[in-house]
Amino acid sequence: MKLLTRAVVPVLLSTSALAQSSLWLQSPVPDGGVIRPSTVWINTAGIEFQNDTIAWDEFEFPVDTLVTRVRWWGSEPMALGFQLEFFHQEPLSTVSKPDVALSNQPPIASHTITSFTQVQTHFATPPFYNMFQFEADLPAPMLCVANTRYHLSIFGRQPSTNELWQWASSPTGSNGATWWRRSFGIYYNFADNRAFELLTSEADVLGSAFCVATTGCPCGNPGEAGEGCSNSNEEGATLVAVGSASVAADDLRLITLQIPANQSCLMIGGVNLTSGAPFGDGRRCIGGPVQRFGVQSSGATGSVSYGPGLGAYASTHFPAAGHLLAGRTFGFQTWYRDDHGPCNSNSNISSGRRVTFVP
Repeated sequence: MKLLTRAVVPVLLSTSALAQSSLWLQSPVPDGGVIRPSTVWINTAGIEFQNDTIAWDEFEFPVDTLVTRVRWWGSEPMALGFQLEFFHQEPLSTVSKPDVALSNQPPIASHTITSFTQVQTHFATPPFYNMFQFEADLPAPMLCVANTRYHLSIFGRQPSTNELWQWASSPTGSNGATWWRRSFGIYYNFADNRAFELLTSEADVLGSAFCVATTGCPCGNPGEAGEGCSNSNEEGATLVAVGSASVAADDLRLITLQIPANQSCLMIGGVNLTSGAPFGDGRRCIGGPVQRFGVQSSGATGSVSYGPGLGAYASTHFPAAGHLLAGRTFGFQTWYRDDHGPCNSNSNISSGRRVTFVP
């Protein structure tokens, strides 16, 4: 899904209002080490008119994880901020490479960041570069499915063709970085790693995924690992659960990501979980009776969030069979409009999340 969002006001040396836990850290070489340029040039209309290079580095988590904040290191900030993009692994490649080179797939998420913190971490004498630490919240969380390789691209946005942003290197990492000389159409794999950190303000992802649509989609439109059937953004919507499964706490939140922007959405739930049947451009795996949790818009970020307070809502809006009780396992999916979807049904549905409630 190409999720394009923009922040608006530059902020220096501020901190996030929510506590952030580190998930993945490739700390920087103090003076930048083996720096790699990662820059695009933007004209006055906001369109790329020329480009130099873009760099990626990979990461992978052992459990389903939500990333909400990114920290990175490199040279002086560019006049138009940064672009942060997440990609899948190229499925036909045996080396570390984002899914863009052969298939020309759009990123899972793409964020234009002009609101970020920055602090200078290394002072250098020209022609060497000063180094800075940058940090920004993602406009929408990025779900990373367990044991799945992802690639993060960070590049500076600059109106002048004679300036480059340089991404610092890290002594830690796994398979090195991918570097694209876009003007030549040439990809390189380097042994050196890029310096970045992934953080989260969310608790661990709860429950287990079901109705994952890697096969059986209505018109041959499978999603990637952990996703629903592919939509008009070439990604499947994914539902995750955070908070707790405690009925007493009633703090469960259900977040659906990778929906096309500004679409009507309706989360459904039920106890009768099935192997699934075609439903719009996707597969519904919740049989009747189905409970409906109300309509929301996916907004500019292509996401919706339900809860906390789902237990209280269910007890006042649903019959007893639809109450969220301790010991009961509920499945959830999110239906959404998609007027330009691959199967022309004008709607789709996310992957499912199964949660067993406790006292």
